[in-house]
Amino acid sequence: MFQFAFASVLAIVLYGQNAEAPTHARVRIQPSEATVRVGESMQFSATVIGSNSGIRWSVEEKNGGTVDSNGFYTAPRGSGVFHVIAASEVDPRAKTSAKVTVAVEADTGPTQ
Repeated sequence: MFQFAFASVLAIVLYGQNAEAPTHARVRIQPSEATVRVGESMQFSATVIGSNSGIRWSVEEKNGGTVDSNGFYTAPRGSGVFHVIAASEVDPRAKTSAKVTVAVEADTGPTQ
């Protein structure tokens, strides 16, 4: 009990009463980089290390596509480089991202 009380007081002293203590959880995302074509979809997976937390998914850039609650990403209709974010539901400071390059379909030339 004494150790817990001491740790709580120490956290308040070091971080302030309303400040957040550093997180010990980490998030790992797979794949960490991907290339998809405009409008295509792909599956990401993520785990929180050091916590039993679930994952909250998002896309960092506006108009960068969509990602559902299961990590299923759908690329936008335009090309670019975007970032899929996986964050701990319990501690959103524990997060990571995957770089997604969205490319237009390669030109195959005229059909005959």
